[in-house]
Amino acid sequence: MKLRHASRVVISILAALSASQALAGFSGTEVFIPSVGRGGGAAGSQWYTTLWIHNPSGDFANVDIHFLERNVSNPSPPVAHDSIGAMQTRRYADVMTDLFHLQKFGALRIVSSAPIIVNARVYNLPSGGEERDTQGQFYGGVPASFAIGNGQVTTLLGVFQTSPKTSSQFRYNFGWVETAGGNATVRVMIFREDGTWIETKEYPSTGAYEARLYPVEDLLPSVNATNLRISLEVIAGTGKIVATGSGVANRSNDASTFEMSYRDELLGGSGAGIDTVAHDSTLTGNGTASSPLGITDGGVTGGKIAVGAVTPAKINFTEAMVGQVLKFDGVNVGWANDEAGGLSLPYAGADYSTGELFSLVNTSGNSAYLAGAHGVAGLTTIPSRSGVYGQANVNDAYGVYGTSSATGNWGYLGGADGVSGQTVQSGRSGVYGYAAQDNNGYGVFGRNVIGTYGYLGGLHGVYGYAPSAVSCGVRGESANGVGVWGVAQAGNAGSIGVFGENSSGHAWGALGGWFNNFPVGVKAYAPSSGTAYAGFFDGNVNVTGSLGATTIYKQSGSFKIDHPLDPAGKYLYHSFVESPDMMNVYNGNVVLDDHGEAWVELPEWFETLNRDFRYQLTAIGAPGPNLYVAEEVAGNRFKIAGGEPGAKVSWQLTGIRHDAWANAHRIPVEEDKPAPEQGRYLAPELFGQPPELGINFEEQPGPQR
Repeated sequence: MKLRHASRVVISILAALSASQALAGFSGTEVFIPSVGRGGGAAGSQWYTTLWIHNPSGDFANVDIHFLERNVSNPSPPVAHDSIGAMQTRRYADVMTDLFHLQKFGALRIVSSAPIIVNARVYNLPSGGEERDTQGQFYGGVPASFAIGNGQVTTLLGVFQTSPKTSSQFRYNFGWVETAGGNATVRVMIFREDGTWIETKEYPSTGAYEARLYPVEDLLPSVNATNLRISLEVIAGTGKIVATGSGVANRSNDASTFEMSYRDELLGGSGAGIDTVAHDSTLTGNGTASSPLGITDGGVTGGKIAVGAVTPAKINFTEAMVGQVLKFDGVNVGWANDEAGGLSLPYAGADYSTGELFSLVNTSGNSAYLAGAHGVAGLTTIPSRSGVYGQANVNDAYGVYGTSSATGNWGYLGGADGVSGQTVQSGRSGVYGYAAQDNNGYGVFGRNVIGTYGYLGGLHGVYGYAPSAVSCGVRGESANGVGVWGVAQAGNAGSIGVFGENSSGHAWGALGGWFNNFPVGVKAYAPSSGTAYAGFFDGNVNVTGSLGATTIYKQSGSFKIDHPLDPAGKYLYHSFVESPDMMNVYNGNVVLDDHGEAWVELPEWFETLNRDFRYQLTAIGAPGPNLYVAEEVAGNRFKIAGGEPGAKVSWQLTGIRHDAWANAHRIPVEEDKPAPEQGRYLAPELFGQPPELGINFEEQPGPQR
C-alpha cells in the first residue's frame, strides 16, 4: 500500500511523523533519523520533513544523505551529497522534495567524513495553511553505534491507547530502522505498568537498511491501557536496529517522540566515579570490579626496574650450588654450571646429542667457518637432523650461501626464499633437480603447511595439488604476457595443451586440444543428467563467428548490428519474436490471377517440418474484404482466393515444428522450479529481493591471491 494514496491510513500510521518536543542529539559520522516522509494527509493536508545538519568540527564535512524507503530492503538507496563547512549548519526545508524528488515515507541515513549533529522535524501542513499552522514531531539523530544487535534489547515507554481507538485520548505507533546493512529478526514484547507480560510477536526479517512502522494494535489487537511498555530484541541475523515510539493526541494530532533506551556503556555508565581506565598494552583489564587492572606478561621491562632494586633477597638461590650461574635454556631461567673456558687446537672429541654438538659464533659479525677438503662439511645419522645447518635471523641474510668464482653462478638456502639460485650460463639452471628412478621420483618437490604441494620433473612435467578452495594446484601470473602456457604438439585425438577436470561432477574442460579430427580452442563437457554445466558464465559473453547449440534458454534476446544510418557511431537492436510453441514463421507476397486466385508454393520439406498451420492475408494497394484461404496447406502449398484479378496480396503462415528433434524435446511453457532453486530468482532485484536470493548467486570461487 502506498501511504500517500490513502489519507485515512496516513493519519493513523504517520502518527510517528508529528510531535511537539525537541530531542537531544548525539554526534557521529553515521547517524539515523528513524522516521521521515512526504505525502498527502487528511482533508487535503500535506506531510513534509525538515532536516538540520550541524558540523561542530574544525574541518569540512562531506555528507551523503540516504533515503531508506519503508517496508522494503534498501541495499542501494537514493543518495544525495553535500559539503558542510566547519561550524556551519545546513537546513533542508523540504528534504524529500529538495534532495530526492520523492513522495514516500521511511528513514534517513546520514554518513559524514567528520562527526555531525542531525535533527529532523516531520510536520503536517493544513490545506491553505502556513508553517505556523503546522503540527510536527522532532527526531534527534541516533548514531549507528547506538543500535542494538543480535541478543540485545531496548525499551520504548509511553504506550497509551484505549478501546475503541477512535475514542482514546492518545494512539501509539512504534517502529525501527535497520542500520548495519544486514538482516534482523525482531521480537517485540509488551508489558503492563507492574512489569507483567501481556503479548509477544516475532516480526518478519527486516532487510538491509529497511524502515518499519506499526500501530500498537498490530502487536496487541486488544490494547486498552494508559501506561504500557514495549521491549524490542534482535533475535537473529547480522543486522542492527534503532527503534522509536510515537504517542499522538487523537483530537489535536499533536505527537511526542519516545526514544529507545541506550546501553549504559554508551552514556558513561550508571555508577559514580571512574567507570573505566584507558591504558597501553602493558596493562590488562579496565579497572572495574569485573575486570580489574593487571600487568601484561612481559609488561615490566628492564627500563622500568630501578637500579639496585633486584637484591639477593629477591632471587631464589636456595637451589644454587657454588660456582653456578643463572642461564636461559630457551624456555626457562635456572641455575647451571658456568661453562666459560677456552678451546685448544687441534681439538677432537666425541659425544651424543640431539641438538648442536659443536657450534662456533663470531661475535664481530664476520663469517665463521671450518676449512678442510670442503669449506664446511657435516654428517648426521639421526632422522630429521641436518648434516650442515645454517640460520638467518634478519632480512637479506642467508642460512647457507655458496658461489662459483669460475662461472659466476650462486645460490642459497634459508633466505628470503627457501631455496634460491641464479645462473649466468646459457643452457644451465638456477636450481636443478634430477630424478633418476621410476615414475615415483621427483626432480624438485615442495610442500606448504596447509597441504598444498607440487613437483617438477616427475611423471608429469609440472604437477600441483591444492586441498582447499582458497589455494591453487598450479597458478601462473604475468605482468605483460602469458600466466600459464600449454602447447599440444601432436595433431591427433587426445593431444591437449591444458586440461582441467572436476572429479566429483565428472565435468572437464580443455584448452588448445584436438577433438573429432578437428583442432579446438576450448572444449568443455558435463554429463547431461543432473545440474552440471559444461560452461557457466557470470557476466557478458561475446561470440565472434557462428554459434551452434542444441537448446538455448534465455531471459531476453536481440540482434545487435552497426546502425545502417550511422555505422561508426551507433548500434541497432531488434528483439527476438517469442512463442510458447516451437513456432516457425513464413511470409511473402503473391499476385492474384485472372480469377482472383493464387497458389503459394512452399519448400518440399515444409509439411515434414511443420504442423498446426495458421494464416494471415493482407490486400496491398486496395481493400480486399473477400480474401480467404481457399485451400489449406497440402502437398506443400496453399491457395488464396476471393480477391480482385491482378491484386497483390501479402501472406503470413506459421507452423509448429514436429520434426524428430522437436517431438523428442518439447520446451515446457511453465514448470516448477527444482528443489535447490525454490525461493530463489533469476533476477531477484526486479522483485525487491536481495542479490543473495539469485539462482546464480554464490561466493566468488577461486584461490586467494
